[in-house]
Amino acid sequence: MSVIKKALRALLATVLILSLTLLSACSGFNITADDFLSPPRANGEMYAVEQTLKDNVKTAYTLKYPTAGEYRSAYILADLTGSGTENFAMAFYSTINEENATFMNLKLMQKVGEEWISVSDIIVNAVGVEKVEIYDLNGDGVKEITVGWNVYGGMDKKVTAYALSGLKLEPLMQESYSSFMCCDMVGDGRKELFIIYHDTVSATALAKYYSFGADKVNQSDSCPIDGTVVSYNEPVFGAMPNGTSAIYVDAVKGAGMQTEIIYCSKGKLMASFYNSAATENYISPTYRNSTVESLDINGDGYLDIPIINPVNTFGIEMDTTTLNPITSWYTYNGSNFNLTMQAIMNYTDGYYIEFPQKWQNCTTISTEIENRVRTVFLWDTVAGVIKSELVRIRAVSEVNWDKPDNGFNEFKEITRHKGVVYAAMFSSYEGAEKITLAELKEILHII
Repeated sequence: MSVIKKALRALLATVLILSLTLLSACSGFNITADDFLSPPRANGEMYAVEQTLKDNVKTAYTLKYPTAGEYRSAYILADLTGSGTENFAMAFYSTINEENATFMNLKLMQKVGEEWISVSDIIVNAVGVEKVEIYDLNGDGVKEITVGWNVYGGMDKKVTAYALSGLKLEPLMQESYSSFMCCDMVGDGRKELFIIYHDTVSATALAKYYSFGADKVNQSDSCPIDGTVVSYNEPVFGAMPNGTSAIYVDAVKGAGMQTEIIYCSKGKLMASFYNSAATENYISPTYRNSTVESLDINGDGYLDIPIINPVNTFGIEMDTTTLNPITSWYTYNGSNFNLTMQAIMNYTDGYYIEFPQKWQNCTTISTEIENRVRTVFLWDTVAGVIKSELVRIRAVSEVNWDKPDNGFNEFKEITRHKGVVYAAMFSSYEGAEKITLAELKEILHII
């Protein structure tokens, strides 16, 4: 093909995309990336599922992919009946009716012998699917399918739990939600459906959970949580150090973030930090003026809540924007906070350093983001001046580090991870606050 023809084709493609974009803006059509991107060609079992869908859907359709959770494919294979094989498949796709309204479709297929056949169709007044979870919620040996539907954009969402009745999917319950997850709230070995619904108009929020019986669904309990937040992150299921199962939910509030811990006690849902008399000026004990999320910082199986400590300038007026604050990480055991560790966090370069006791109340840390450097300085707290540089820690690409003349001769390698070398340059200071390469290798961790 000539260069001119190639250029013309590229120009025509650009014009087409721009025209469709303008058409979408003017007409209100809901054109998304799904409409332009072709999925990779399926192979193996998925190819047979894809062909079954094509054979059974006689109208134009667009595959829809879950945007959160474990399952991110428009096609999901599952063992719903405990047969030991994934002999059921789900397909999520959208169609448009004669009135130009978009509907979501969930098609259930079953493998019979070597063939896949369509056995059930669900049509939902929605535009997308956010999340899918598949668990045996009622303990009958057959897994239920819980689907979070985007009814309108990302704000109006409904979660529906479906049960297999014969070979048909039947809805068990439907509820508006902001986020949901299936987890064992009460510790009986069976998962419940946990929901958070945040009404931003009324500035209220409610946490609740549903338990599933053989023939009914029960809203077991609910409790209010802070509705004055901007938004809630996806909940994380875990346990407090006292052994109580709990759900940790980080929420953006103002310029910072706070964490709510929700748990079940004797069938009652409890929110550890919610104050029923809270006003819009209420500050949670977990609030930090940062959007740092909860994290199991030391890998002990318990989520830690970060509190960002103000930068200590030892009474000296100075620009603190170039200083790295110390983060204190705490676990909560149902009644008290316990300090897990203090750390220098570097999210940009993907590591943290456990803050040594010998650096307490006598050091500060500067940041050079462009050079990927953190430098620890020792303060003379009496004179109010920097006494000495202790160590300079730098992140360098592996490619540059491994060059013969890399310019980093004064740096010693601490560790390397995924193409990045973490190295340190030490000062000549010999006081009690001095740190060695061996010590740094023990306290520097990859996030």
